[in-house]
Amino acid sequence: MKRYGIPLIVIFVGSFVLSLIDKYLPFSNTVIYFLKAMLLFIFGVYLSTYSKKSSGWVKKFIVAGLFVLVLLFDLGFIRIPLFNKVLSFVGFNSIIYAMIYIYFGYIFF
Repeated sequence: MKRYGIPLIVIFVGSFVLSLIDKYLPFSNTVIYFLKAMLLFIFGVYLSTYSKKSSGWVKKFIVAGLFVLVLLFDLGFIRIPLFNKVLSFVGFNSIIYAMIYIYFGYIFF
């Protein structure tokens, strides 16, 4: 149950809570998008099947920093014209960003 059930519970409970927050609380779209990215990160953490969690803080610091950097790129707060052209040429879209958030959660521990 733990291996397959908890990620499924995270999906259902997280999407329910996000829909309630989006519907009843007057947050900006940026806050809602940040909460969605955090939900994807948490989903990735629960997909990780390692029995022994890593205690190394450097790896966690790098992953968290990359997560914030990618989130800022995705939200458009950081714009580098050449980098944006390369990403649009390769076909980077919101699905790819969502998969990256899940991957960061997966490798966090």
